[in-house]
This record gives sequence, C-alpha cells and structure tokens, in this order.
Amino acid sequence: NIFYLDSPVSIEDYANRAKELGHQILSTCNHGFQGNFLNTWLVAQKHNLKFVFAVEAYWVKDRLALVDGNQRDKTNAHIVLIAKDEIGRRQITAALSEANDTGYYYRPRLDLSLLMSLDPAHVMVTTACVAFWGYGLRETENIVLTLWRKFGDSFYLEVQAHKMEEQKRINSFILSLSRKY
Repeated sequence: NIFYLDSPVSIEDYANRAKELGHQILSTCNHGFQGNFLNTWLVAQKHNLKFVFAVEAYWVKDRLALVDGNQRDKTNAHIVLIAKDEIGRRQITAALSEANDTGYYYRPRLDLSLLMSLDPAHVMVTTACVAFWGYGLRETENIVLTLWRKFGDSFYLEVQAHKMEEQKRINSFILSLSRKY
C-alpha cells in the first residue's frame, strides 16, 4: 500500500498459512487501491489456491460536490468491493481509476454514482468496518438501502467482533437493519 502497510505479513506467508489451515482461497483487500494483485495472483497460482480480488475502498456521497462552497467532503468512509470474476475485477479497477482521477481528496474516493456503475452479477459489496458509517447511522441507513436495492444478494452488512463500544453500538444497529429490511 502506497499510504501505509495494511499487514506486515507477506503474501507468501498468507498462502502457506492458508494451505496449512486447509483453505482454498487467497485474497488481498488493501485500503484505497487494489494493491499488488498480480503478485498475489501469482502466489495463489503457485500454491494452487483460488485468487479473489478485493479492495477496501474509500467512499463519499458525492466525490465532486463541494461542502460550504469551497472544500470537498472529508468523510472518506470505507466499503469493501469483491470481484466475483474477471469482469468484476475490471469494473472495480475502472471505478477506482475514476476515483483517482475525479474523486481524489486525501484518498481516492468512490461515490454512489461509481458504486452504482458496478454490476451485482460480477461484484459483491460489504459495509466493511466501523468506518463505513462515517455519515452517522441514520443518514447512512438510506445509503445502505440504496446499495441493497442495487446489489441484492451481493450486498452484505458486515458485523465485526471488536470489543470497543462504538463497534457494539454499530453491530446492534446493523442487526436491527437486517431484521427491519
């Protein structure tokens, strides 16, 4: 990762551990860009593991809009995009490229229009970590509904087992959304 290292463990070490545990998949999911996915794909091939392309991207409601007339939205919420196939990988790569060209503000940021350009037949979406909820729970609920309506069975609400109070509060909200919709 050109900004910071997501993990100090090498892809080769992950592949060895995956095989040791009987796993059949190797993936990368770096923050903000797709990382060195070709290297990961080559390591997966070497270890006879299926490669899954993913990214934990940054998103805002509108990557082009100015807030208060002179600055951009600094929210940079997180979202995970997972390719189901090569078409999905190419779609995610194209969306991230556009985010770098037109949505870059501290980080390359996707927005709802770029997310809606992805095809649910080829891309899965998850709500990622607590940073997905950067606009607040209630305001983000409408965004969750928009994503769910677009991606259907390819959209996941992600609950994480961190013991911090914010995570517990968000997990409770996520479960309520799941039951409600």
